[in-house]
Amino acid sequence: MAIPNSLLRQFHKGFSLVEVMVAMAIFMLMAAGLGGSFIYALKISEYNMNEFAARTAAQSYLEQLRVVDYGSILKSLTDPSVELPTLAVDLTPSSNTSTMENSPLMINSWVTKDIPMVTSSTGTGNNRKMESAMSAKFRVEATNRNISSATSSAYQCLEIKIKVQWLPPGVTDWSKAREASYATVRSSVP
Repeated sequence: MAIPNSLLRQFHKGFSLVEVMVAMAIFMLMAAGLGGSFIYALKISEYNMNEFAARTAAQSYLEQLRVVDYGSILKSLTDPSVELPTLAVDLTPSSNTSTMENSPLMINSWVTKDIPMVTSSTGTGNNRKMESAMSAKFRVEATNRNISSATSSAYQCLEIKIKVQWLPPGVTDWSKAREASYATVRSSVP
């Protein structure tokens, strides 16, 4: 004997308490998984932002060293107390504009610098706020090389390498720092 539809509707007017509890449990498991994924994505984003800032600063310093007078680099190579003239973004908190300041590097010495991190863009162009900074260490290494070919005399050149170390988010021990390096060659030939 078949049960009429009117009787079925009379007994199934809503969800039972068990059905609601099972649905809520499934929803909570999905939300917890998505929340964990979101937190992990934020950590990866912060890590990548720190790495990008450190690598960009190292490349900026290397570009500046490409235009420093060849004699100045040689002088710094023979006398470690001679600074290499480089510039960096000024981190003056009272100013909403970014300016450049002297930020010399030394050959064969680690130098700690603060790198500005623009975390909010309330302005445009040079009017952005520098909300925070991260520390990074930079080291310049220069090696004197002689290059010669069968058809010409020997030329003197310098292999310049800049190393950068930065800390991943939440790490304070410099022995666990990440490192990258960039290199270029400068020649004494005009």
